[in-house]
Amino acid sequence: MGLTHEHVRELLDYFPDTGEFRWKKIPHPATGMQRRHNTMRAGKIAGGKHNAVGCIVRIEGRYYPAGRLAFFWMTGRWPRSMIRHRNFNASDNRWDNLVEATPSQISRAARPHHDGSSRFKGVYLRKNGYIWTSQITLNGEVHFIGNFPDEETAARAYDVEARKHFGEDAFLNFGDEGSAQ
Repeated sequence: MGLTHEHVRELLDYFPDTGEFRWKKIPHPATGMQRRHNTMRAGKIAGGKHNAVGCIVRIEGRYYPAGRLAFFWMTGRWPRSMIRHRNFNASDNRWDNLVEATPSQISRAARPHHDGSSRFKGVYLRKNGYIWTSQITLNGEVHFIGNFPDEETAARAYDVEARKHFGEDAFLNFGDEGSAQ
């Protein structure tokens, strides 16, 4: 049987403003006395850092990413797919930083990979070395936006398309103030 919402709330307190989980004191069901294994942990921060997923919490021998656990704690259900951190910091599990997202939504909000020729998302230098091309991926399909004389113009064209297709989920090369993020 899986972890129930009631059991999670019995074991842990979650603080939405900080994103922290803390262990609760748990009475033994038969005696009402504190459970020995939990007495020393009560009040302490639950979980720790993990490189791949940010913070994880171990409950009864099983590991849970803290963002997913926070979603479960707050809503009473596990996320249907994935959890996205609005500020891209997987260790920041404040409730207002967590968004339920599909893999497609996660990838379109992703920061640019700097393994190509451009420092901007959706932009690359053509093989001739003189023209910058902008493209966007929609539903797994790459769409050509255009060719541009410079990298920044191509990046701004990408931002226009990203805003149009992804709205607030878009990772933009330039914020509202016009400087690179």
